[in-house]
Amino acid sequence: MKWLARGLIILMLFSAMAAWWHVRRKSSERSKMPLVAYAIVERGDVVASVVGTGVIEPLTVVEVKSKAAGKVLKMPIDVGDFVRKGDLIALIDRDQVGAELRQATAEVDAATARLQQAQTEYQLTAETIDAQIEQVRRQWEAAYARLRQAQKEVELLSAQYKAQLKDAEHALAAAISQLKQAQEKAEAQPRLSRSSIQQAEAARNAAIERLRQLESAIHPLERAEAEAALRQAEATLAAAEQAAKVRSEELRRLVEGVHPQALAQAQASYEQALTKLNQAERNLKRVQELHEKGFVSKRQLEDAQVEYETAKAAFESAKTQLETIKQQQAAELAAAKAQHAEAQAKVNEAKAHLASAKKRLETLTTRQETELRDAQAKLCEAEATLEAAKANEAQVRIAQSELEAARAAVKRAEAQLESVKAQEAQIKVKQLEVEAATAALQEAHAKLRAAEKSRLQVKLRQADLKSAQAQLERALASLDNARTRYNDAVVVAPRDGIVLEKLVEEGTVISSAASAFGGGTTIVKLGDMSEVYVDTQVDETDIISVHVGQDVLVIVDAIPGKHFNGKVVRIDPRTTEEQGVVYVHVRVKLLESDNRLKPGMTTSCEFIRAWKENVLRVPSEAVKDFDGATFVDVLVREKPKSLRNPIAVEQRKSAPREGVPTVSWRSGMAPQFMPRSEPRQARAFIDGREGIFWVISKRVRVGLRGNEYTEIVNGLREGELVVTSYTEPHVMRQQPVGPLGRPRLQRRQPK
Repeated sequence: MKWLARGLIILMLFSAMAAWWHVRRKSSERSKMPLVAYAIVERGDVVASVVGTGVIEPLTVVEVKSKAAGKVLKMPIDVGDFVRKGDLIALIDRDQVGAELRQATAEVDAATARLQQAQTEYQLTAETIDAQIEQVRRQWEAAYARLRQAQKEVELLSAQYKAQLKDAEHALAAAISQLKQAQEKAEAQPRLSRSSIQQAEAARNAAIERLRQLESAIHPLERAEAEAALRQAEATLAAAEQAAKVRSEELRRLVEGVHPQALAQAQASYEQALTKLNQAERNLKRVQELHEKGFVSKRQLEDAQVEYETAKAAFESAKTQLETIKQQQAAELAAAKAQHAEAQAKVNEAKAHLASAKKRLETLTTRQETELRDAQAKLCEAEATLEAAKANEAQVRIAQSELEAARAAVKRAEAQLESVKAQEAQIKVKQLEVEAATAALQEAHAKLRAAEKSRLQVKLRQADLKSAQAQLERALASLDNARTRYNDAVVVAPRDGIVLEKLVEEGTVISSAASAFGGGTTIVKLGDMSEVYVDTQVDETDIISVHVGQDVLVIVDAIPGKHFNGKVVRIDPRTTEEQGVVYVHVRVKLLESDNRLKPGMTTSCEFIRAWKENVLRVPSEAVKDFDGATFVDVLVREKPKSLRNPIAVEQRKSAPREGVPTVSWRSGMAPQFMPRSEPRQARAFIDGREGIFWVISKRVRVGLRGNEYTEIVNGLREGELVVTSYTEPHVMRQQPVGPLGRPRLQRRQPK
């Protein structure tokens, strides 16, 4: 029994030693494995940018100077103060300019008094000379009026004499002509009386025949034709009214039955399509907002876009169908209305023809009655003319009496002509009065010229007045200059801004900016911070990636945690060199303002060169280049049976590329990368627990290489683990390296 117990104890000791040895061997093997840092292949944004440093600058910097020279009495502003346009900057001593202002005011008063005196003398002289000239002018006008009156009287008498003489001669000729006519009438009157009786008898016979024809033949025939036309017009009106009734019924059927039903159906389809379009548009906006926030995928956004386009096409189709039905119904309604109007027009035309036929019958009756009355009247007139012709034989005695009267008229016209010729002597007397008035006018004209010469005195007074006005203007100009210099002693802010620099203090004597050589003394410098810019230095190797209008993210060192958006507005054409490094100055405009921004603050600007959203990405330090290809080390749980991208031993043992140094892993620096042809075990911590993984190299195709991430186009799947760095046993952790083995600059990922 004791032997069995000893055996068990020994067996347990051996088992414990074997277990301890196995654990120690496993621990030794684990300690020889490298520890790796990894990253998960995921989707996200890849940003490539250029970084530069700069300083805050205001929109403009204004140097405020004084136009007045003297001692600064007051300066109520200090560096950093915000001033508005018109605020007091400095007050300059103005005792001297005040004395100049008072002297200029006195000179203006004296010039004003001289001007008033010159105006008084000019007005007095002008009024006296004008009165004299006006008196002589009235005398000349009176003489001219008398001359014109005498000339008109002569002209009037001459015209009257000529007219009366001509009238008397015409009256004598007319009397002689009338005498001849009376003689001829007295000789022809017997023959005319006999001819008139014969003509009157022939006219009476013709009137009797015309009355007989109207009563027996013409009137009955015309009345029969008018009555037949009336009956035909009544038949035409009845047919037209029947056709109009049919067209009216067709129009009513379209308006009340067919058209409203079709239009209501099209309107309902249109409103249903509009409702679906509004729903699709609201859904699209909602999906776009969720996509921008990252809550939905791009596929859902595209589906919403397709749904919106489909609803929009259906809406346009329903709208087109509604407009087509409206146009078609309008055309049908217009055609029906036109047919109805045409039928109604025919009814109106038939009514017009009927009215015309009735009017024609009435007119015919009236005309026939009128013609009968006219024929009867002409018969009566012809009989009266015959009686008058028979009674006209007494005109022979009347013609003899007219002959005697014409002879007496000739004698009276001859006496009137002799009376008119006797008025010629009065015309000669009036011509003598015209000559006397002409002499008086010449005398008055000479007096007027003498009075006009006295106007030279007025011109002299006028010259004195202009001289006094010029002196007053000079005095006023001097006063304005003195007042301006007096006001210039108060220096105010020319615009809104911040006081960047205060160059003088109270008590300082400054020079004038208007007269001093070199532009005068600068009092303060104002900066306009309504627009804020950044003067950024960009390395010459990166400037090719910067362009005007490019988006910029600006970080101000004095305001941590705050990012400002900006735009590139200018790239300087020249470069600058500082400590052997060549830079290009780029001017960036901030799109947002902040009261904490001050001129001269240092900034860091990130110029966005390229940006891809929602792409498959890995950290850039996980991507390695070898012999023109791109590789990534991937962690897997199980040992793979074969590698997908085996690398030939000869290629792996080839010499390193030019420019890429070969460094020992044990030195603590990044070695040159070589793809693995065989899997290798490594340690990694996942969720705080250490695990053993296999590392394999995968060949990938990359897209955009960003500052922190690189786009993977092909070769990896989302969720895989990629190695970013190795830590060999007893070696410090390596510094992250870029695709070519160079140390990476750690840059911020823009939001």
